Amino acid sequence: MVRKARRRAPEEVRTPWLSTVPSRTELHDRKSDALYRQAAIAFHEKGYAGTSLADIAARLGLSKGALYYYIDNKQQLLLECHLAASDAADAVIEQVPRTGVTGLEKLRIALRIHVESILGENSPSVLALEESALTPENFRVVVRRRDRFQSAFTRFVREGIADGSVVRCDPKLATFALLGGVNWIEKWYRSGGPWRATQIAQSMADILVRSIASEPVASLPASVADYADAVPTVGGEQSTTESPRRKGLGKKARPETLKRAAK
Repeated sequence: MVRKARRRAPEEVRTPWLSTVPSRTELHDRKSDALYRQAAIAFHEKGYAGTSLADIAARLGLSKGALYYYIDNKQQLLLECHLAASDAADAVIEQVPRTGVTGLEKLRIALRIHVESILGENSPSVLALEESALTPENFRVVVRRRDRFQSAFTRFVREGIADGSVVRCDPKLATFALLGGVNWIEKWYRSGGPWRATQIAQSMADILVRSIASEPVASLPASVADYADAVPTVGGEQSTTESPRRKGLGKKARPETLKRAAK
């Protein structure tokens, strides 16, 4: 029996014209990305309590009413910023090779890409301090996503201990130390400085993994500026910090329960 091919919706058909013009879904996702990015910047600068939806709308050149097409209220927007950051974090783990490298090297790659993601122009990252502004229900949603991300790093540490590239230590505490160093970047980083994001990412990754390496290197570059201002390759392919929402790892990948929790 020959199964008939599923008829694709008009929006799914990629003609030469649609290959260059974003679809309705892609446009919606891009606008959502911009919204979360500007909201994250506003929360970073003025705090959750000090930021209004009118402030965020003004950043985007929209009316406050136009925001309600994407979100219901400011609490949902804060949650969506956290979930967008979790989507980006999940994309980091997806880029780490599963085989062919040591546990220590997996940590180095993950840390570098994670820093690049945080410092990227389209990063929706929100200061961890703003977790206290979440409702208890939304806080639990965010913590579940964060714990899943952290568990991947703990797994890399365990793999490194097993293969001898990481010194014997408590994997969970090592994970807290590594990610704690990375998350603090948001407190001091300012764009437009002498250090490029790719340089900071490489330098931070080298410094952090050296702290738990079984055979730490004798020295590192004397200056962050000494690192190449280019994105290193991962598994033979150029790494990317493109928004995960446009790579199939965004809202579509979220369980329905997360969407309900946002309201």
